[in-house]
Amino acid sequence: MASLLADFCRTQYQEFCALINSDWGVSDAHINVISPRLKAIHRRFLAIACTASIASYRRPRGEYAASIIDGCQLAIVLSAKGAENSVRVLLRQSVELALKHIYFVDHPVEYSWAQTRADYRQPTFQGLLEYLKRTEEMRKIDAGQDIANQITSDYAKLSRYVHVKNRKFHSFSPIRAANRSKVVDTVNKMDAQTSTLWPALIVLLTVFSERAYTKASQLEKRLVRSGMKAAYKSSFDRYLRSLSA
Repeated sequence: MASLLADFCRTQYQEFCALINSDWGVSDAHINVISPRLKAIHRRFLAIACTASIASYRRPRGEYAASIIDGCQLAIVLSAKGAENSVRVLLRQSVELALKHIYFVDHPVEYSWAQTRADYRQPTFQGLLEYLKRTEEMRKIDAGQDIANQITSDYAKLSRYVHVKNRKFHSFSPIRAANRSKVVDTVNKMDAQTSTLWPALIVLLTVFSERAYTKASQLEKRLVRSGMKAAYKSSFDRYLRSLSA
């Protein structure tokens, strides 16, 4: 199974590199320079994409989780183009999509209002976070507070760019080829950001879709778990055992 997973990840990464080269104009030279970090990011992406797919599969109002996949993949593409600000905006959006998925799955009336009422004010990040903390799932998983803290910390850092509070923010300009040092710097930063944010989102989405997770294939389960930090993985295992006790 480990060999099968490794082969799958390798094939997916090769296809991704071919895509950004042919469709996005990222040169082979740039890909070779950033490959070690880019490969690590893409490996995490496969884990969060699988998680989001499981969480949204045949789930009413599951489009929020499904949208995480496209946003995160685009973020990787843009990191390889050196578009740092756009990457941070998309990563921030992935947090909002995950929290909205959890909220709206259990709030069909509010979901309907969000789709049909122009004057409906969707919950803020803080409001979604407070709702998350009150759920039974977050009370039962012992890493719940750590997960919430990690998401809050990462969201705050990403928001500095969205709200132009960081002096390094550059206003939007058309995506074009960046110099090599800019691409390397952007990919390195995304590697650091996703190493903390995506594992937290993976365990969060999995906790709130544990029934779908238990019905997933062994390969899918291994891929999801590969994206969790060791502490989160242990906490998730204890959570599953508590449900069957």
